[in-house]
Amino acid sequence: MAVYFTENRISWVYVQSLGKVFIDKSEYPLTAEMGDRVARMIQSWYHGTPATTPNGFIGTPTIGYSEAVMLGMIAHRYAWTKLWRARKSKNPEGYPQGYYRKDKPFLLAARDIHTCWNKYCLYFNTDALLFNLADNKYTLSEKDISAFLNTPLASLLTLPNINPEHQALAQTIVEACDFDPVTDEAILALKTPAELVFVVGTVVGTTFTGSADPVSAINDVLVSLRSKNFAGTQDAMDIPMHVDAASGGFCLPFSSPTLLWDFRLPQVRSINVSNHKFGLVYPGVGTLVFKDEQVVDPALIYNVTYLGAAFKDYTVNFSRGSAMVIAAYYNLIRFGKKGYQDVIDNCMSNANYFAKLINTDSGTQDHLQTISQTDLFPIVVWIDKRTGPMAWTLTDLSQELEKRGWKLPSYHLPYTSSETPDGPLAMRVVVRQDLSYDKLTILHRDIAKAISNLDARGKHVDMQNANIQQLLQVDRAHYAYIGSRGC
Repeated sequence: MAVYFTENRISWVYVQSLGKVFIDKSEYPLTAEMGDRVARMIQSWYHGTPATTPNGFIGTPTIGYSEAVMLGMIAHRYAWTKLWRARKSKNPEGYPQGYYRKDKPFLLAARDIHTCWNKYCLYFNTDALLFNLADNKYTLSEKDISAFLNTPLASLLTLPNINPEHQALAQTIVEACDFDPVTDEAILALKTPAELVFVVGTVVGTTFTGSADPVSAINDVLVSLRSKNFAGTQDAMDIPMHVDAASGGFCLPFSSPTLLWDFRLPQVRSINVSNHKFGLVYPGVGTLVFKDEQVVDPALIYNVTYLGAAFKDYTVNFSRGSAMVIAAYYNLIRFGKKGYQDVIDNCMSNANYFAKLINTDSGTQDHLQTISQTDLFPIVVWIDKRTGPMAWTLTDLSQELEKRGWKLPSYHLPYTSSETPDGPLAMRVVVRQDLSYDKLTILHRDIAKAISNLDARGKHVDMQNANIQQLLQVDRAHYAYIGSRGC
């Protein structure tokens, strides 16, 4: 998904900055200032509240996508844990003894989150509640979230007609918190998942499908929860939302400026964006920004004193080069909003042209169907629209295109599992700024030619023969592994 492209003239900036350590802010104070300005400018784009104090923290440049997501999760989990520690020993009137004692924080998101979210959960010992994907539903559903968060755990586990997925998620909570269905029966009858979720992770521009979660609708669900307090406290059930805008953060302000997905929504508290995607910088550099200076607890901000002058730091990584941060700053002042608008307009125009070819041209329309939101992002994702036994799949199409010099891996959508994806095969084209109208025309021509070749070979395959079907499955499994590895 990364956009490995930038202007030629910026190469000199890279070379001159390679030896500068970004964290050494006393030796390179202007480099540090550039990093702060990158965070402030992007936070402003997303309608955040500027810092009102000299040490007010509203964001930071990061090594890339993963560090930004992890820092956002750390901030939100710390805030939840701080409030939980204050209430865990309380015994609210009318509630069972030890009502809060076994509580643990959970992350809620969709199954198709980027792998760095799963890494965060693994490395930071965090349990995740991941909603499955389904046919024609490639994003989170606000109705599902509302029903799940507001229903007591006992009801989710035992009542008839409960969504089996919600029942499985409730079981995950019970096991992770070590609740006993018998001795903790009274607690489970009252406790809802909303009390345990420390953040809802949403994505705009998903890696798998190029779609956007309904951020505004999910925000409304979380706002409605704020009217409830944790029993025996004055603390509202204020669940923050983190928006993963790694791919969409440099698109939506220009492709759909009126769409509500950013800090204009009260529950959106943090956003990450990858400058090395549509920010037009070489990898790796990202930016994490917060709604205001109240989101990150001061206890998380380190005061570093041994590099010549004291400075504040909120990062996972310490030493890093300055080149990519300086390049990110250069692009922001070089392009400005008008320049990025022109770039994204061109990408969007080309993406919609290519998607129309896939859906309407006679060479592809009977085989392929786009599922991405090309009205929001210059990302075209398609699945196979054919049904029944098939002599070839998108894995074979990927192999055929590779013969023509195109690297378009096929991959399974993660319907019910992130480790062993079990959804339909999909293919993706990210229409970056150097992928022209003419290149896309040639690509589509090659896709249509590859399909024609595969159809011609498939005519000689007896798909009703069970042995042939089994052999094809084994062969495709091998190539699907190779394809997904390069995804």
